[in-house]
Amino acid sequence: MRRYFFYDITRAMPTKNIPRSTEFACDIPLPKGFRLQDILGFHARDITALSEEVRDTRLRKAVVLKAMPCQISIDFFTNYATVKLHCDGRTALTEAELIGLGQRLLGLHFDTQKFEKKYAKDTHLGALVQRQAGLNIAMVPTVFEALVWAITGQQITVSFAIQLRHRLIELTNIRHSQGLVCHPDAQAVASLDAEQLGELKFSRAKSATILRIAQMVNSGELRLDSSTSSGDAPASAQDYAALSEQLLAIKGVGPWTVNYAMMRGAGYADCSLHGDVVVRSALQNLIGAQEKISEVEAKAWLENYAPWRSLVAAHLWASKTLQA
Repeated sequence: MRRYFFYDITRAMPTKNIPRSTEFACDIPLPKGFRLQDILGFHARDITALSEEVRDTRLRKAVVLKAMPCQISIDFFTNYATVKLHCDGRTALTEAELIGLGQRLLGLHFDTQKFEKKYAKDTHLGALVQRQAGLNIAMVPTVFEALVWAITGQQITVSFAIQLRHRLIELTNIRHSQGLVCHPDAQAVASLDAEQLGELKFSRAKSATILRIAQMVNSGELRLDSSTSSGDAPASAQDYAALSEQLLAIKGVGPWTVNYAMMRGAGYADCSLHGDVVVRSALQNLIGAQEKISEVEAKAWLENYAPWRSLVAAHLWASKTLQA
């Protein structure tokens, strides 16, 4: 059984605009074979360190939680990680929510050991799983952030998507007192308009979709971050089905966007990324197919690995990275 150590290190801040801050911390045990590089590598993609900063074995990330600018910092040690949450104001999260947030950012919603035990001798995945043992899926603090990233990255290169994300964070400019700029929440994005996003080089379609989702979340019409996504449990199949139905009804949101966001934002373990070009390319290499794998073929193949399709996609992505 895992043990969590939680402590309050609240202190007054000598800043006129921020009369009080709240800081909590907890220690979270790391599983055997935990791959630190999977987590740090994901958050180090924007080399400007505008919203996330990776230094050695430390990650800092700024995010708006419950309408409050917060900074999450994670220090990694041999067998555990210390997660600290610094809020510019009164505390934003409960003890359970902080532990859950830490688990999310550490990728602990995914039971990699159980997955590897099941598929270590699989005809197709066995060698890949053994070679990439401990592979983890990095997550982001909220489903909204995951959705914005998924929509931003549709049909463009990762490098350009990172630039667009950087520009959006810079435009909303929600600064935490310790220097990083927060990824905006739905309220901040809903206050923007299509012209502003267009000036950042978002396409009209992406601008419309992002703004529509932000407005729906801000008004309460769409609820993305339930207790399952802010607490210590990943999204369930029921959560996935209900949210998928709502999201797919929004113009500009397709199955790939939903599945990617549910994997990165809600920790759902059975997301089918059959629409992902890299996943299909890696699958073609894995099974030795002469022709490109279609979405229909990829979907049928991935169904054999339910309810672990998120981790299968992660291993396929990583196999292409290793080849490059």
